[in-house]
Amino acid sequence: MLILVGMTSARPGTAFTRWLDAIVPAVVASDADLARDLGVNAGTVSRWRHGGLPRPAQILKLSKLTGTSTDTLLALVAADDSPDQAGAELCR
Repeated sequence: MLILVGMTSARPGTAFTRWLDAIVPAVVASDADLARDLGVNAGTVSRWRHGGLPRPAQILKLSKLTGTSTDTLLALVAADDSPDQAGAELCR
């Protein structure tokens, strides 16, 4: 089991934001509807759109709403917050 603690930021265009771009139109009509259905404010979804990452409780809600496994969501989040990715960007 993968446990993520304190992972709350990533960069735009990451695996999670690409997943969000693909899944939202298939599940709800808008980001506002997604926020409402998840019980978060619209600013939270906006942060995800700009590279922020969901907290563990939000991952569980996203999983239930979208039918995406928590393992898949955790893998997306972990890929976006990996130290290797951050290090690669610093070397550019």
